[in-house]
Amino acid sequence: MKLFATLVRIGMAVALLPAQQALAQDSVATFFQDCNYGGYAVALGEGSYDAQALAARGIRDNDLSSLQVFNGYKVTLYAEPDFTGKNLAYTQRATCLVADGLNDVVSSLKIEKIAVGTSGNPIFPGWYADPEARVFGGQYWVYPTYSAPYEKQTFLDVFSSPDLVHWTKHPKALDQVNVSWAKRAIWAPSAVEKNGKYYLFFGANDIQNDNEAGGIGVAVSDNPGGPFVDLLGKPLIDKYHNGAQPIDQFVFKDIDGQYYMLYGGHSHCNIVKLNDDFTGIVPHADGSLYKEITPQNYVEGSFMFVRNGKYYFMWSEGAWTGPDYSVAYAVADKPTGPFQRIGKVLQQDASIANGAGHHSVIKVPGEDSWYIVYHRRPLDQTDGNAREVAIDRMRFDAQGNIEPVVMTKQGVAAQTVQYTGLTGDYFNGVNFNAPVKTRLDAAIHFDWGFGAPAAGVNVDQFSVRWHGKIVPRYSENYTFYLNSDNGRRLWINNTPVIDRWVDDWGVEYKGSIALQAGQSYDIKLEYFENQGAAFSRLEWSSPSQPREIVDRFKP
Repeated sequence: MKLFATLVRIGMAVALLPAQQALAQDSVATFFQDCNYGGYAVALGEGSYDAQALAARGIRDNDLSSLQVFNGYKVTLYAEPDFTGKNLAYTQRATCLVADGLNDVVSSLKIEKIAVGTSGNPIFPGWYADPEARVFGGQYWVYPTYSAPYEKQTFLDVFSSPDLVHWTKHPKALDQVNVSWAKRAIWAPSAVEKNGKYYLFFGANDIQNDNEAGGIGVAVSDNPGGPFVDLLGKPLIDKYHNGAQPIDQFVFKDIDGQYYMLYGGHSHCNIVKLNDDFTGIVPHADGSLYKEITPQNYVEGSFMFVRNGKYYFMWSEGAWTGPDYSVAYAVADKPTGPFQRIGKVLQQDASIANGAGHHSVIKVPGEDSWYIVYHRRPLDQTDGNAREVAIDRMRFDAQGNIEPVVMTKQGVAAQTVQYTGLTGDYFNGVNFNAPVKTRLDAAIHFDWGFGAPAAGVNVDQFSVRWHGKIVPRYSENYTFYLNSDNGRRLWINNTPVIDRWVDDWGVEYKGSIALQAGQSYDIKLEYFENQGAAFSRLEWSSPSQPREIVDRFKP
């Protein structure tokens, strides 16, 4: 069999022409020359492709053996070149079409959008692993590792969705050509947004000792889908510390605004404090730079989140190529622990998939709804790199323990982001003198340090006015807390709650107001910074709600 492939070869970094890049961006199905997704591959978008159209895209007549398709789309294969003859429809991946009577006999095909009620698992086609899920700008984003032999892992694709069901691929958001020191094994991306920039932390080169070049790097972009370019020109961490291999990084923003990075392979995990611009690390309170927090049975794949004031630390156990790969967790009162293993929450299911691990967690903004995003190996696959990204619900019991995750084939129902943030109007001058930028801010919990809050805004002497709606969970008296450098004033439904328009810092101000559950209230928060470091943090609490960052905003 032959394939006139000028588009994509799986696992290879191939330079694409602009028109081909558009095709890859819009593609929703991939067709393979050989069984088991082997040989060359061509990605196609929605539409009808007769024999001539397929040939123009590099697919010869009677030359397809496998396919992968995004959830929400249907592929119909035809034995004749004009959409006639034997035909079958597929809404999920299929390999070796011999049993269907279509192996090496496809002459035309159609790709159509269809209505779906759930995400399905996997949530998007292709071999991917180590997914990190985030919410940026009211969209869900997944940053996975491209699952292939190490020498072919030279890029990172990114996927976005408005509802967890329909996904869009952003190919090669990070490419080896933009990271001079990364040669292979680009792994486990971790993405954060800060001051209007998006930062992608990644491992590269799979170093096995301190004499090899590689480690954990940082890239930056103006968009969550890239393209990302190297921030430092070298790794952020390029040596072993406390026995931890510099891989599998996860960046975590604490409730006080401090950014931490957890990382480590070879059964050791460190936590480090990142500096303000992510160009280095700073000491912990005890003076140490690399604090080991390795729990029992830890192997790799660290992750952390906060719920009801408790720090949940999660990780992967077992061998990544084996069926016993799994996820366990511990809970502590601070991000540095100590952490005592509680138990497993995700492991193989002989009726669904095996090798389930290296996960991340999504909290839907403004809601106590949680999802676990992870990779797993299909039951019909034995290759260690044959891994897919899946999503399922994650729930807690009344004591706050994570309940065992039930792996599914159907995935999850559509879930849009209802609470997307406040509109922030940024000005140069301390009295809203010169408008510079308007953007959507998911929460008012910023630590700008000595930098500017956004491009074009002054480093010193700027002001911000945030406005929109706030929706409480409970019909109770709410206390709002504001800590900022410098002045601040807060109104709820035009009622002043906090008014301290003074040039001070390091002082927490608070005010209270009675609110009704589910009702939308106008909110306006004004802030100015005079000189020096800058930060602004808004939190709230009520008798039924522990103190937390406010995230139930609508523009």
